[in-house]
Amino acid sequence: MRDRGRIAVFAALAIVAIVLVRTAWVCDDAYITFRTVDNLIHGFGARWNVAERVQSYTHPLWMLVLAAIELVTREPYFTSIVLSLACSLVAVTLLAFRLARSGWQAAIALLVLASAKSFVDFSSSGLDNALSHALIAWYLWCWRGRDRPERPGSRSRSLRC
Repeated sequence: MRDRGRIAVFAALAIVAIVLVRTAWVCDDAYITFRTVDNLIHGFGARWNVAERVQSYTHPLWMLVLAAIELVTREPYFTSIVLSLACSLVAVTLLAFRLARSGWQAAIALLVLASAKSFVDFSSSGLDNALSHALIAWYLWCWRGRDRPERPGSRSRSLRC
């Protein structure tokens, strides 16, 4: 039964990945961040207009991560899609292998996410939702790990996740 649950998890992960890739898009609000990142990369600061010091983005961490990767790629559109998909896949992988109590529970949770229009639409929208999902899943994994008892000779709790 354990092998069937593992197969179900991998099948559900594949379904989630296929659904996210097939529905990938970038919303118009992401272009505000793209322009801000472009100004930041070219030395004008994290702003919309070069002459004005106005914060035009609402997600500083996402903007900085996107800027760091765009320094290498020099292309905002596909960079944001790939980064969003990577963050979303990290989130669902943590859910499947670290947060779910069984393979079947993980498979059901993944299929529910794959059928949730809001999760699918905003997992590759170019906004910070995917990074938020990944950070929440990572936080829950770390938080859940604090409930486990310490083993002699193991690393301290603050370093273990």
